[in-house]
Amino acid sequence: NKANISSTSTVGGIVGINRGEILRTYNTATISATNTVGGIAGDNMGVIAYSYNMGYIKASSDISGGIAGLQTENTAQIYASYNTGNVLANVSLVGGIIGKIDAGEIFDIYAVGQITSKSNIGMIAGQLMGGNIYNAYYDITALEFFKPTSLSKATKAIGDLEKLDTDTVRGLLHGQMIGINSIGQT
Repeated sequence: NKANISSTSTVGGIVGINRGEILRTYNTATISATNTVGGIAGDNMGVIAYSYNMGYIKASSDISGGIAGLQTENTAQIYASYNTGNVLANVSLVGGIIGKIDAGEIFDIYAVGQITSKSNIGMIAGQLMGGNIYNAYYDITALEFFKPTSLSKATKAIGDLEKLDTDTVRGLLHGQMIGINSIGQT
């Protein structure tokens, strides 16, 4: 998608609600809504894979993610995807990959964009209520150089958890994320 999209709720660069399989797609446009907005899908109930977002994703209220705003089904998955776009939620629940995950899996992903809100701000997910996230990385170098002027920025992978990043959900230096010596290369 290369066209800007604006709506009131549950909107994505490709689809508002994904109940199927979205493969090998991308968004480079601005996607905005009051709540539940994502670069690929507003609400992911299916599978999103081999996809990326480079566009600006904005919720004027809450639940905003670089790939999906929300994920609610046990069988839902986001994998082999990435976000380099900026993601904002004016109130809460914003993540570089997903705003809020209630169920399903997210794995083999990375995020680089500037992620901002007032609360529940994560470089990977704004809030983890259920489901699993693993092999998820964000660019520490880009994060450290970002200085927001009004809202707060993400400081860790999962916005609502008190614990620190783990071995498989964490920040990496930019050099660890690119080239033949990147993490995960064999």
